[in-house]
Amino acid sequence: PTAHSGTGGRSQSQIITASGTSKDGTLRFVRNGIGMNPYASVEIYGIKGMWSLKKGGDDLKGNDVFLVQSFVGQTRILGVVEEEEEEEEEEEMEDVSQEQEDMSEDESEDESEGGGGGTLEEVTIPGFDSTTSTLYAGNVSVGHAYLQITKREIRLVHSGGVDDEEEALLDTWSPTPQEHMDSMESMITVASANLSGQIVIALRGGTLLHFVVVMEDGIPKLKLVGQKVMEREISCIDLHPFSSGLGLDNNVMEDDSMNFRRSAVVAVGLWDDFTVRLLSLSSSLNEVLRINLGTSSSTTDVEEMEEVKTEDEDTAEGGGHHMMARSLCLVTLDSTSASSSSTKNGGGGGTKVDMLLVGLGDGKLVSFAVVYTSGIWMVHSRKEVSLGTQGIHLIPFQNDASSSSDGEKTTIASSGTCVLATGDRPTVVYLTGGGSNNNTVTKDDGTIQYANPKLCYSNVSLAADAEESGGTGAAAAKASQQNVAVN
Repeated sequence: PTAHSGTGGRSQSQIITASGTSKDGTLRFVRNGIGMNPYASVEIYGIKGMWSLKKGGDDLKGNDVFLVQSFVGQTRILGVVEEEEEEEEEEEMEDVSQEQEDMSEDESEDESEGGGGGTLEEVTIPGFDSTTSTLYAGNVSVGHAYLQITKREIRLVHSGGVDDEEEALLDTWSPTPQEHMDSMESMITVASANLSGQIVIALRGGTLLHFVVVMEDGIPKLKLVGQKVMEREISCIDLHPFSSGLGLDNNVMEDDSMNFRRSAVVAVGLWDDFTVRLLSLSSSLNEVLRINLGTSSSTTDVEEMEEVKTEDEDTAEGGGHHMMARSLCLVTLDSTSASSSSTKNGGGGGTKVDMLLVGLGDGKLVSFAVVYTSGIWMVHSRKEVSLGTQGIHLIPFQNDASSSSDGEKTTIASSGTCVLATGDRPTVVYLTGGGSNNNTVTKDDGTIQYANPKLCYSNVSLAADAEESGGTGAAAAKASQQNVAVN
């Protein structure tokens, strides 16, 4: 027998099976999930945020080499340090047997076959401020610099291995007393940026500032290009660009090199507010769309989508702090990120949908498909799912292509963009089908209906869980695979 079970109202369903008989009978829980294999782990307490950095230079699509960790009142950096080959010192001992010498030679051969590799060690990057918490850290393609945003200032740092602290610091910006009269320790509250050099920060009091990184005399510099005062304190910001170039004109898209797209809008969430605002980055942060998170209806009609712009916050359901946005993610999801099975080649579509994902404080995840047509921003296909009770933080990431075979069937996981939603039930969100933003249907009454994207919410299952439950080695991996159902 099977039964559907879900906790928290609209949470993900699972199947409970009563299997076996008598003393061998078991209750088994089956639900959709994604397996992840941990390569290394270390216990570090008190981390408030983490960001990865790539090595400075032209190769901004290579592997990450630094891990920036933010703590209360300080910032630490872990770096990949390549292991140096050391000459082995031979000890002359009269009692060393030939067998021990053979074992030593075998160990040396195993180490040489294993390759070099590297280890994570605490390092320092000249120009980074380690005496305060970090709100954002990342690479910038303009000038190939590092960017660090703290509560006190914005810092552009040289990524070319300059050892001198003053030479490594390319440019800084901090709020002036005229812009904010409070303590210098807590002026900047929220920050977001992207590879193209777009930066948006929020000051205490609801002031939003837009910067870009520009080259002046061959040196990257910060330039303030927009400012807007919101009616409430700002809770979250996201500046992640749509890979489709949604909202950008063709000239801007052609100027973006190496596919480091610029964003046309920034998503902003406010405290004590049940909406998410989309502000244009090309028109002094003018509001182009206001999305009511409390709207329970999901629509694909243009006329009804216009009603989402309403400023009436009394329609918000649930009330309280739980309905406020705590994390935002603008992302282009690709249906090829879903797994497919085939005997020869796992064919897959190339559907891409521009999405806005909103993580709420009560563990709910709300998603919208975003479209831009005839100069108008709109959303449709609202979905809501409960991922637990803790607040959600959204992190987009790239899924690399991989494949596995059992002899008869080959399972292919294509590359694509997914989103990790953290919380008490970490979940990966990806696109499994549905129409793209360009797929529309005109109804008899003349209204336009957009195709509904299909999202999959897969719980993260670590292989280490199988080992803790009693399995080891191949048995643990097998157990982990049996417990993971793939859409």
